[in-house]
Amino acid sequence: MAARPDYYRILGVASYSEEVVIQAAYRALMRRYHPDTNSSPDAQQRATEINEAYAVLNNIARRRQYDAERKAARARSGTESQKKSPNSSTSGEPRSPPRKAATPPSAPVQHATKENYRVLAAVGGIILMLIAIGVATDQGANSAAPPIYVDNLVGDDVITIDAEIFSDANLIASDAAPVPVKLAELPQHEPIFADIESAASRFARTLLRDGMMGAREFSEKCHRDVVKAPSWSAADRCAAFDFAAAYLDDQITRGAAWTRNAYFQFQAENQSDRYNDAGAAQFTVLTRLSKIKRAAEQAAEWALRIELAKQTPANAPSADRPQSAPPARSDSPPSDNEAAGNDGAEERFD
Repeated sequence: MAARPDYYRILGVASYSEEVVIQAAYRALMRRYHPDTNSSPDAQQRATEINEAYAVLNNIARRRQYDAERKAARARSGTESQKKSPNSSTSGEPRSPPRKAATPPSAPVQHATKENYRVLAAVGGIILMLIAIGVATDQGANSAAPPIYVDNLVGDDVITIDAEIFSDANLIASDAAPVPVKLAELPQHEPIFADIESAASRFARTLLRDGMMGAREFSEKCHRDVVKAPSWSAADRCAAFDFAAAYLDDQITRGAAWTRNAYFQFQAENQSDRYNDAGAAQFTVLTRLSKIKRAAEQAAEWALRIELAKQTPANAPSADRPQSAPPARSDSPPSDNEAAGNDGAEERFD
């Protein structure tokens, strides 16, 4: 039976990847290679391979059978490679290991005395002092260049490379533009609730001042700024803004039997594409986006009540004014005074 192709390699996932990762990789690849959107000659073949791989790996029973066949095929290939090992001869008898060339006996090493060690230590100290003085003089004559930080393959440690190595004008121009950073190159942290809360408050103010059209303009600018200068907090604030807009739009239009805003509905369903635009793989942010969505929906309604209370005259009848907020709990959004003290986070969101 002919060996089946490597379905994990086709989808670009590991053999231990979970179902949600496989689904996200399949969606991303089909958006790229679907014949309706890709006119390249091999798009049809690539789409067929992707569909075949997904049909096997997305089915628990078929994936278990495929993994067993894949493991057996690897075991057979390992056995064949051992048979073809150069340590075995064609007649089946093992070859004798090659003889090592005889090395001439080394001359006896004269052990240094304690006095010799003291002399060597003194000379070594003088040499190190001269080297240190030369380095300090060179750094004083030339302005110290900032170090360049390069992430290693693990991502936990940072390797520092002295930029003086690359200071030659033939290698790097002095006015060269900096290389743009991608989200995948930055350390990923947990979403910060203050960022999500400030985004919900920003949407409530924008909605009451400029309407949904103004909110859409702000959202588009927010995502453009993240692509230009990526950071996880900035991307989270844009996502929280879109989630808050989609949630409040759904609550308002459902009661009035209006049509939902198509832009924010699309953004809420495809928010992982915005992270992908900033350089982060879509399947790496699915859990992150689910946390942001829940928090943004909880903070959106509360932020809108606060902004309505600010715009309602103090002498208005009690029936026309929003009800006062209950005391803040550990799992509740902040009160008016706490929201007023969060100006720093809102300014950071701008």
